[in-house]
Amino acid sequence: MADNWMSEWDESDMSRNQTLPPEHATAFEHDYGLTEMRQVENRRPRVQSIPLVEIRPDLRQARRTLPFEMRESWYHDPSDGVAIMQDWYRAALRESAERGRGIFDPVEILSGQMDMVDEPAPGPIEARLLKILLDASTAIPNGGISTPIQVWRNGDWWMLESGERRTLMHWALVAWIDAEQFQTIRALKTEAFSVLNQAAENSARQDLNAIERARQLAIVLFHFYPEAERLAYNEAESDQAYYAQAADLRTPRGQGDMLLAATGLSSNRQKSRYQALLTLPDRAWNLADHFGWSEGKIRELVERAGGWDNLIMDQLVHYSEIEAGIIVPPISSKAPPDRIDFDMQVARVVDRSVRALRQIANMKPEFREVLTQEERRDLIALAQAILDRFKDGANG
Repeated sequence: MADNWMSEWDESDMSRNQTLPPEHATAFEHDYGLTEMRQVENRRPRVQSIPLVEIRPDLRQARRTLPFEMRESWYHDPSDGVAIMQDWYRAALRESAERGRGIFDPVEILSGQMDMVDEPAPGPIEARLLKILLDASTAIPNGGISTPIQVWRNGDWWMLESGERRTLMHWALVAWIDAEQFQTIRALKTEAFSVLNQAAENSARQDLNAIERARQLAIVLFHFYPEAERLAYNEAESDQAYYAQAADLRTPRGQGDMLLAATGLSSNRQKSRYQALLTLPDRAWNLADHFGWSEGKIRELVERAGGWDNLIMDQLVHYSEIEAGIIVPPISSKAPPDRIDFDMQVARVVDRSVRALRQIANMKPEFREVLTQEERRDLIALAQAILDRFKDGANG
């Protein structure tokens, strides 16, 4: 099996549907494997149970659940879903410690034996994992998720068209309940991908953040221009750079209503605002997606910055991290921050740090075992650095 599924082709299927040969394939076809005409011809859905290890995520999917790096790992090794869940759990614990929250046990959540702590609020990594665990716990009595995911055939793999969260719920059950019945999932199987079907599924969700909706808009615009010359997803420098290729694409005549319906946007004015997000700087794009910012929040930051000046944008990025509970001190600028505001920020950082250190000091043995050797060394080095920095002035 080829390492890069984007260039895999089913030759017998190609000849039957008269699609372009690989050397003449457009970026659209490299990304999705098939033209929309072929997709319509081949969408003969059937519901069956399929093994989780045969399912790959779609890296271009507009709506994301896993952090980007973990989605890439999942894509490259779909059979290692348990390790992905463990990595996610470790990242959530680190984020939880930064916010001074308690340590949670996935097994206790899945079994309904753990009361959730609302304050302080969880960060985005922890919040998404907690949502997966809580939803998965309701599926245990039924033997798994009842609503089927949607997948399409690409070579030896079933690619996720919709249902990433439901698939991760099953992986959570496999990782922490370890029951054989959860190693498969009900799926609506087709032989081809549909851009508009995926868009309709995503747009029906009310919880899409601004970047996810901007991605969805770009994907639909790409669909309208399948022959346009552009880089495939794996060729672009970054996630943002790939979708930025749709920043100047116009809605084809007569397709306006279809585009709005597919993206869940209400007007051409709103469409223009989301299309403008495709030109965000990489760091702002990733941060806005990570924290789930709304389009209005992003627009507010742009207005406060007076444009995309890198230094000013970096300041706003850091302050937004602090507002969200991430321990990052304000960066220096030509105009020093207000002293009272600065003192408050330092006090918040110290308060959260002390609570996080207490949680680490009181960590149960079973949770300490989750830490890697590198993480243990980092904690020891950090504790020593804090001791060296403050021991002389502790009584001052």
